[in-house]
Amino acid sequence: MTLSWSRHQYVEFVFDQEVATWLRCHRHAFEYFGGVPGRMVVDNLKAAIVRVAFHDPVVQRAYRECAEHYGFLIAPCRPATPQHKGKVEQGGGHYLKRNFLAGRTLPARPAANALVLTWCRETAGQRIHDTTKERPLERFEQVERAALQPLPHARSRTTM
Repeated sequence: MTLSWSRHQYVEFVFDQEVATWLRCHRHAFEYFGGVPGRMVVDNLKAAIVRVAFHDPVVQRAYRECAEHYGFLIAPCRPATPQHKGKVEQGGGHYLKRNFLAGRTLPARPAANALVLTWCRETAGQRIHDTTKERPLERFEQVERAALQPLPHARSRTTM
């Protein structure tokens, strides 16, 4: 997950794109950021969007319940419009592959997830971002963190 304004990232390695995994990753990302963005721009994977359409996409039921619980709007990418996926696909994913993953053999998943979160803070978060010309973690701490909605007091039953 890449936050739109700061470009601060949350990364978690998983082995599937099941609905339960998708929801759990959202919960972990929100907890990592300490809050919830008001709007989530999502690719049209089946764990989020059941039927892709320009005007009336169908959102997966559990994901819709997750959005209602956390209070964010779901903004699916328009079909066949790859430029809508920009921040997470071009910026986050490609940078992760070229910088963190390049030539590296990862340890088991729990250790790999701990390593990549350190990388998110200490490397990705400290670089001068090509678009913003600022450090993502600084932008996040100085402005964007305060704009996030607070986490709900109870966890959603769909993201347990």
